[in-house]
Amino acid sequence: MSKSKRFNPSKSNPSFFPESLRKRLSDDLQLQGMADRTVKAYVRAVRQLAEFLKRSPKKFATITFVEYFLHLKNDRRFANGSLRVSLAGIRFFYRNTCRREFPSLDLLRLQSINALPEVITIKQVHQIVDATTTLRDEDLLLDRVLAGTAAQ
Repeated sequence: MSKSKRFNPSKSNPSFFPESLRKRLSDDLQLQGMADRTVKAYVRAVRQLAEFLKRSPKKFATITFVEYFLHLKNDRRFANGSLRVSLAGIRFFYRNTCRREFPSLDLLRLQSINALPEVITIKQVHQIVDATTTLRDEDLLLDRVLAGTAAQ
């Protein structure tokens, strides 16, 4: 990817997350081979933590991570996937960029969602196949259905 399209950490609000620290985090993430979207998400996670606590994230001595993640879940209504991204970004920041360990980060457990896909009935499969307008579409659908049943 060209350098011009890479994530530029200086575009974030510098309030409690200094530019030099943001750049170090961004560089560490890129050196680890993280995708641009991951870099943006992790930088955003640490910036939001700094804004919540109203100080630079590097200056924290003890942090109530549970309180912060409850804030994200209950007040800001973060989805489980977003909570996981925030946790991963904050863990990366403290372990790799700051070289500090916070045991409370390791103890934090987020809810695991193991939702099963919706299973449709044979009658519903027939209705879907009957609704196709071309033989090509019908073949494609039947191939998908048969591949799904063969995999089980």
